[in-house]
Amino acid sequence: MSNQPQNNNSRQIVSSRRPISLDLLVVVDTSSYRYHGDDTEHYIMNMLNVAASLWQSSSLPADVRVRIVKIHVLKEKHQSDLELTDHANWSLMKFCQWQRQYFMTRDKERVHFDAAILVTRIDIQIGGNYDATGIAYNQGMCDLEYHCAICEDKSPMILSHTITHEIGHLLGMRHDGNQNTCPDRVFIMSGYATRGHQTFIWSTCSQKALAEFLSSNRARCLDDALSASRTPGVALDTNAMPGRIYDADYQCQMIYGATAKACKEQNKTKMCGMLKCQKDEKRSECVTDGRPALQGTSCGSLKWCLRAFCVQRTIRSHHDDDTAIAYRQNDQPTDGQYCNECSTFPYMDTPAPTTNQDGVPLEL
Repeated sequence: MSNQPQNNNSRQIVSSRRPISLDLLVVVDTSSYRYHGDDTEHYIMNMLNVAASLWQSSSLPADVRVRIVKIHVLKEKHQSDLELTDHANWSLMKFCQWQRQYFMTRDKERVHFDAAILVTRIDIQIGGNYDATGIAYNQGMCDLEYHCAICEDKSPMILSHTITHEIGHLLGMRHDGNQNTCPDRVFIMSGYATRGHQTFIWSTCSQKALAEFLSSNRARCLDDALSASRTPGVALDTNAMPGRIYDADYQCQMIYGATAKACKEQNKTKMCGMLKCQKDEKRSECVTDGRPALQGTSCGSLKWCLRAFCVQRTIRSHHDDDTAIAYRQNDQPTDGQYCNECSTFPYMDTPAPTTNQDGVPLEL
């Protein structure tokens, strides 16, 4: 956990939703490429679309526009000297070192990016916990040494949500319930797998943390005035419905194997809030990792899943989640909003050092 000093010289906390451009570099390792093959870049773009849509929430104190500057696919291990293991902390350190050396010195394009995301099918672990799906440096955004995250490509929903969550850590958000008063196991920055509509909502603690980070000198690279002078990243489709491409069966197969399918016995309407799967035809029992189905997943005739709800396909917009559903963030979670047995602490944030290599304090 980070015990970082207060910044007395930071700018005044933002009070209006000023535009913020967040340019991402995504590196896809060999394990993920071997699974997706020629569809790799298309798949990654679709998952980034989902993440970008969550960052467009009107509840956030800034208009965060996530853009992609490059998807770098490592098709063969000999292509790169990037060292990865299942140890998340060690791999994060190695990835951060590698991305700086490679993209700042060896890559001919010399693209500018605010954060680097590694996508992998390696089953990463933190302290022996293999339920972990992501790790990032807290407040690492804009720092060339620490603007990194690792996201496990375990399923479309897990990957898109983990990318969203780890970007949150890079922007200074902590887990709900960790050094703040927001309930855990409810919102996007929960340290645990959650289900239902709250999975797609930012807590008031996350909103406050983002405002504080954007008001500090650590957010300097995100100023739109600076990003306008750089090669622009590709805008993402925040209304995309990737569940139309990667259906419920596909989502189950990524988690449980090639013979898995969506559970036939489950209520299709409830499937949007928590997807259940059958591992194969011989084992008819339904299993789940506790997460919702991907948006755009079919849930009935002319219906699809949209942020855990089964809605008519004429409904696409999900940006203004405050008006889309009558939900108050101070409501206490009710029984069944999260799944205790499904996953334990899948996310982790590692404090970014408060000094640079020369020992000069970084502004918070």
